[in-house]
Amino acid sequence: MKPIKPQTKNAASWPVIVIQTLAVILTFIPPVMQSAAPSPADTTAPHHDNIATQLPKPTLEVQPIFPPLKHHAGVTCARFSPDGRRVVTASLDNGARVWEASTGKLLCDLSEHDGAVLHVEFSSDGRKFVTASADDTARVWSTESGDWLTGPLEHRGDVLSARFSPDGRRVVTTSEDKTARLWDATTGDPVGEPLLHGDKVFWATFAPDGKTVLTASADGSVQLWNADNGTILGAPLNHDAAVTAAEFSPDGRRILTASRDQRARIWNVSDQKVLFELRHATNVSCACFSPDGRRVATADENGTAGLWDAARGIATGSPMSHDSTITAMEFSPAGEWLATGSKDGTLRLWSTTTGTLEAGPLTNHNDSVVWISSNPKRGDFVSASHDGTAIIWSNKPRSPDR
Repeated sequence: MKPIKPQTKNAASWPVIVIQTLAVILTFIPPVMQSAAPSPADTTAPHHDNIATQLPKPTLEVQPIFPPLKHHAGVTCARFSPDGRRVVTASLDNGARVWEASTGKLLCDLSEHDGAVLHVEFSSDGRKFVTASADDTARVWSTESGDWLTGPLEHRGDVLSARFSPDGRRVVTTSEDKTARLWDATTGDPVGEPLLHGDKVFWATFAPDGKTVLTASADGSVQLWNADNGTILGAPLNHDAAVTAAEFSPDGRRILTASRDQRARIWNVSDQKVLFELRHATNVSCACFSPDGRRVATADENGTAGLWDAARGIATGSPMSHDSTITAMEFSPAGEWLATGSKDGTLRLWSTTTGTLEAGPLTNHNDSVVWISSNPKRGDFVSASHDGTAIIWSNKPRSPDR
């Protein structure tokens, strides 16, 4: 074998060697730079197809605690009591049921409504709950006995939601009759005049201090009202299409709205002006603040959810994805994960720091997941589905060998 004769180094060969060397190096640089680059300060939530297949291995182990809590038709809402000991469910079978959260035992079966029960919520002390029904009424109940505490709270159309004020003294209801109404939670008497919109009122909620209530309507507006007497406060907060979600931040200083105009917005309560606009590729179906108010989660009809920095209005972490419209979402009490539910029948849990998948897809439901509520005292949560069931889930860190 002949020895290789070393080549003479001359001025003409150096450019060639340098160019060839740089070409090899540059083939490795783009992936490294891309992984290290910060996320752009963009106000559009990107949509990634099949993102679940690109994510790291889930880190949470999530499973039902016991068999599903069953109704005779789709479950529309499920909530834990403030002390975490009970769960109340609402159903298209015209009923509401109260369950023991630790065992799944049925405690009360209430069937006095003449139409589907569309929403349910406990009072802050857990001693009462209120139901909203398609029979044009809402009702306040005793958690312990299951008895009515007031007469029916009446509208002239389906009652779509009902919520207590933080101190439990008031109830606000919303209806397809284009109004919301304030009620005395003890007597059932109306407080002030109906709160008028130009179309059905999907949702209402109280500010954390209980002094203000907001209403969200299919007319594309959110309106603020005095919670003591129902008088209007300022101009409406407007979108270009129906408002699908609205809530106050935990400190009460901002409002988050979501709309079928493909936008969510964060508003300043003091002057009722837009602070940030969070854009999606299609209609925004869900939106919520994290418990500390530092993050916002939004989701759309494409099945994409995004996390946002609430103080700067910029997208953070990776986009999160389902195979169909996301219809429910809930932050954990400590804010470390976000649960999402979808028309695809699955639930998924995501890291709120990175947007990566922590658990799921969970496929125990056989139809759309329409509600998720976390236990304020523990890490478990409950989901409600149009398959006629609610499921209480436990979650814990996954073992390293799994």
